[in-house]
Amino acid sequence: MTVDWMIGSDNNWCALDEIDFTSECFGTDLSGVYIVWFGADTAGHEGRVVCVGHGIIKNKLAALREDPTLARYSCRRLLVTWAEVEKEYQNSIEAYLEANLVPILGNHHTNAVQKIVNLPPW
Repeated sequence: MTVDWMIGSDNNWCALDEIDFTSECFGTDLSGVYIVWFGADTAGHEGRVVCVGHGIIKNKLAALREDPTLARYSCRRLLVTWAEVEKEYQNSIEAYLEANLVPILGNHHTNAVQKIVNLPPW
């Protein structure tokens, strides 16, 4: 399955702490999958996917901003992308993303059937 990963209007990835949840890009209740990560830094530390998930995107991302576990990684400038996906595929796509991106904070969907999608163009 091919999904359209969201990228900011300036052609850069969106910073989690800068997202305007009133933006038209979220529609009424945009639902899909998301990926939160941090990039490599100037000190030579590699980038890493922190978490993946699914649901109503603005609600999930707003909750992540307040999550103290995720806050531990905020010093690395957390970036985010999301894709609109029909509800019936969300859990399976999340399982695929988790298995392939190995996020730091994984949900471990070991029993879910994985639905293959294209990854963001990092």
